[in-house]
Amino acid sequence: MKLTSYAQDALKLWKAEATLSRFLIIVCLAMVIFAYLPTCQIDYVTQDQWRAFRYSTLEGSWISRGEACQHMVRAFYVFTGRPLVWLGELLEHAVVGKIRDFIYLRPVVLVFVVISVLYLGRVIAPLVNGWVGGVVVASLFVLGPGYSFIYFQGMTGAPVLLSIPLSAASFSKLNKWSYHPEILDRKSLKQLFISLMLFLSACMLYPAWAFIVVPLGWCFFCLYSAGSPGRRFKRFLLTMSFYFLATIIYYLFVKVSVILLTWMGAYVETGNYTVSMSLRPSILYDRLVIMARYFYDLRLFSFQYSGGLSVFILTLFSIHVAVTMTKNSETRANRTIVWSAGVFLLTIIILAGSVSPWFFSNMPGLSNRHLIPWYFFFFIDAVILIQYGLGQALKNNNQYVSILLIILILTPMAFCQNRLSFLEVASSNMEIEIFRSELGKWLDKKGYESQRYLLVVRPQTFSSRLIEGQMASLREYAGENLSLSSACHPEHIYQMVNALLRERNDHPLGKSVEIVDCRFDRTLAENKYTEGKVALLQTNGENLTINGKNPYIINLSLLTSKPVFPKLIESSHQE
Repeated sequence: MKLTSYAQDALKLWKAEATLSRFLIIVCLAMVIFAYLPTCQIDYVTQDQWRAFRYSTLEGSWISRGEACQHMVRAFYVFTGRPLVWLGELLEHAVVGKIRDFIYLRPVVLVFVVISVLYLGRVIAPLVNGWVGGVVVASLFVLGPGYSFIYFQGMTGAPVLLSIPLSAASFSKLNKWSYHPEILDRKSLKQLFISLMLFLSACMLYPAWAFIVVPLGWCFFCLYSAGSPGRRFKRFLLTMSFYFLATIIYYLFVKVSVILLTWMGAYVETGNYTVSMSLRPSILYDRLVIMARYFYDLRLFSFQYSGGLSVFILTLFSIHVAVTMTKNSETRANRTIVWSAGVFLLTIIILAGSVSPWFFSNMPGLSNRHLIPWYFFFFIDAVILIQYGLGQALKNNNQYVSILLIILILTPMAFCQNRLSFLEVASSNMEIEIFRSELGKWLDKKGYESQRYLLVVRPQTFSSRLIEGQMASLREYAGENLSLSSACHPEHIYQMVNALLRERNDHPLGKSVEIVDCRFDRTLAENKYTEGKVALLQTNGENLTINGKNPYIINLSLLTSKPVFPKLIESSHQE
């Protein structure tokens, strides 16, 4: 009943828009679909998705895969502070038995992105001259490198994407209440409770993305001119206090959950993903330096430009806010300078706070996906500044301004992301094909009978020659995308072998002959193949001392511009 009511409200909002506005919104959504369309046309697998094949060489039933997934990952995600995110992985692993099965879920994720764009655009509409402006901002946002990296992970990453509209919905409800904080009747308390639950749910999916509420609150303070600056700042402080307390509740919930699971004997080693605060001054200083470098070099758009665009946008944003705040002041010039400096410094502090889930964590490096609040903030600001500049020239004709935004910014970004999507798929297909071909030759020769020693040479660079040749001008924009799965994580090798073996039924592997993931342990590999099992060994290209039997080599480094050819030395010769 509630969903029907929401659908009716959404339909009313849609009908209230002018015909041209509705057309422009449809154009924006079409651009987003076009940008990611290659991912729905071809089967491919990216990094984390290979985990769908970690359970067994045999495909099994969807029920068995689902049970194996929840048994293996549920506790891990609770221990890492993301107790809800495993549901997407559960669904994907249950559905996917072979590589081609991924294609059934990717359109579902893309539809979800489109819906998120519509809703996010509605939330920020008051800042950017209506729903069309909001949809333009949201469309740019979902085409950014951090967002696209998670989108490429398919249904495994879909819950992370869900944290964005959940956080936006939480802010929307809290923002409405903040105009009359003195009213705490039953209806207001219900709004606050719903806002809290939405934000906690977003944190339990991916806290780094849930923190978009921080720049969102700051943008509404700076740009939404409802009330005096003092009253607006009080609302901002009230909003941040609410989310600070909500974050503490989230942190305590995770800690209690970990204690209970540990007491029940379900302890899981989480390494850098452990939910604990690192407060050593030396570490925090190093992280501030890293943040400063990322901030200066932040890549927002798909064309080449030198670093410093973020500083330039923030400077213009600060001046714009200051001019707006002091427009009725008699000493406007002096107050504008002071306001500009104040807004600039406060924004720096607020943006630093928005990535606190990484800043205080044990994660060793900073990645684009940790900076989603920054991307969100700067896309809002960039569109607002362009709207203001074009609005002055076009006499505040918002529809013409939106048309120019779509033509000048959104369209180039959509075409760039379409190219990135195609290359992501093409790179993955190349990796799968060379692995499939070489493993197929071994199967055709019945190597599982005569040569039960597989050696996979991992790539030494993260990108294939295809990517290195075509992405020279867009390397920074690609971020963590376009990486060979076999170069990212050693565990992917065994998962890839399982996936490719599931495509053929003419072998005994997983049945009468066991295949063992020996990773980098040469001694274990030699012991396993002498026991009649198939040993799967990996190397990063170093020379190997082989005892008694040469392995069958699958060299994935040939995909890159820096292939390596490890030398196999028989132990008797070395002696």
